[in-house]
Amino acid sequence: MSEGRLYLELITRRRCVFEGFVTKVILPSKLGQMCILPGHAALLAVLIPGVFRSTDVEGKEIVYAVKGGFVQVQGESVKVMVERAWSKDELSDPPELDPLPKWNPDDVSNTDQTDADDGPKEDPLDKVLEEAYLVRLLNEAKIKVKAGL
Repeated sequence: MSEGRLYLELITRRRCVFEGFVTKVILPSKLGQMCILPGHAALLAVLIPGVFRSTDVEGKEIVYAVKGGFVQVQGESVKVMVERAWSKDELSDPPELDPLPKWNPDDVSNTDQTDADDGPKEDPLDKVLEEAYLVRLLNEAKIKVKAGL
């Protein structure tokens, strides 16, 4: 492989969205934006909804709104596996946004948040808030990709 480039595969459950040589990859990870350049250390990371950006060897920008997944970097190979990916052309105008999850206060049966056997109980509101946050990130990514930002 030629120096100064990466071999990128962007894959969804249904298809290979992009495959080819690029000079950089920018991804939305759980720890923040991640930039992968040639010579990057081996890596396996969790991705969250957001904007995926890459630049091919001819300087063309590749942009998708992506919905969670993983990235694997080995040598000069980058495999990005996501649940879904939308290009600007695949998004409606305005983009169809995912609905936020609903929270039902009746789901909380009591105020005791501990379980003697299993430690702290999971708060149903925490789960709804996390789901809402991930939906919001995905919706923002769709808007940014459609607007060309």
